[in-house]
Amino acid sequence: MLAPAYNPNVLARAASLASDISFLLQVPESAWEEHPMHTALLSPVPQALADYVGHVQRLADAADPSPLLAHAYVRYLGDLSGGQVIRRRISKAYGLEAEEGSGVRFYEFNELGGSKPANGDQLKKIKDWFRAGMNAGTGDDKALKAAILEEAHLAFELTNGILDLLKPPTSARSDEELKKAQAQTLATTGSEVGLLNFAAVISVVAAFCLAHFIFALDPKRHVGVQALQQWISDFF
Repeated sequence: MLAPAYNPNVLARAASLASDISFLLQVPESAWEEHPMHTALLSPVPQALADYVGHVQRLADAADPSPLLAHAYVRYLGDLSGGQVIRRRISKAYGLEAEEGSGVRFYEFNELGGSKPANGDQLKKIKDWFRAGMNAGTGDDKALKAAILEEAHLAFELTNGILDLLKPPTSARSDEELKKAQAQTLATTGSEVGLLNFAAVISVVAAFCLAHFIFALDPKRHVGVQALQQWISDFF
């Protein structure tokens, strides 16, 4: 059931995400896992992340792993759609366009049957292919489709748990301090996007990254992007 929507050449982006983390932390790719932010966040792993990882691993180990299709749907269709908007906004806000994609390579997908990054038309083809794969995998089994839908709802709930971890503190700064910080940020970046909007966009980006590592099910690397989470909390 999972096979029709399985294509690592298109969907696997753990290497790109590791590159983004290294770029944002300004360390070599061989060193980000030893970065103090990363090691500190492993003790202990945040409960929301542990819950998500544990749930997906239990599905993967089950006799019937078909609910994983719901997590793939939430993960990949999100990055192929709204994730592309987030990529453009975060690139503009932080001047990443000049870095030729550095820091946001996670949102790049290879073309179907190729090795080049997919453009707008190719991204649509990937989405159409993925949806067709889901339909082929589930067939006309209404009960199975209902179970996948229920699991998708749970995937969103688990993702929201991670989003809650990434929310900046509301009482850490006074309104006046936030206004000053916002003015300083605008003066530095020349961007029309305010500081509080930065917080919202960055939180969503980081949550998408975290969720991707969870779905990748790599026990060594799925927690690495927590370094980005700490970077966000330090920023605010």
